[in-house]
Amino acid sequence: MEVCEVDWARNGQPRRPISSGRSQILSRALPLGVAALVLLAGCATGPHFWTRQSATRADFERDHGVCFKDATIGYGIGSEKAYKACMASKGWTRTQTQNGLPDDRHFRGIEGDDEFARVKTQEELRDELEREQQQRAADDLACSRPRASRPPGVVCR
Repeated sequence: MEVCEVDWARNGQPRRPISSGRSQILSRALPLGVAALVLLAGCATGPHFWTRQSATRADFERDHGVCFKDATIGYGIGSEKAYKACMASKGWTRTQTQNGLPDDRHFRGIEGDDEFARVKTQEELRDELEREQQQRAADDLACSRPRASRPPGVVCR
């Protein structure tokens, strides 16, 4: 004998059978689990880098230079979208590294229209990222203290 839920909006007509407990839990939990994984995948933080299989720093510098020039409109104004499209057309893909810093296979390129004003070297970009990470670590340490003992200007989340 099959037990049915009743949909009162349809004058008491049986709507659908109630599933067994286990399959009902799975049928509800699976979509929630998939949704949670999709949301977590979208929460990756940190800077993006360009990478291409078997590419060297010289390969990146050459392609970056061409794409930077092609995407520059003039007088320090450029298009991030045009730069990224050019790099992708040369086989480069954007990715994140595990520690948020570039290595010998990952290179930092243009990430915003405002970066066309001055080109930074890979070493300058790495130093800048390391300083940002050190500042975040210092802020995290300060945030672990009681509110009254935190230095002024520290914003905790």
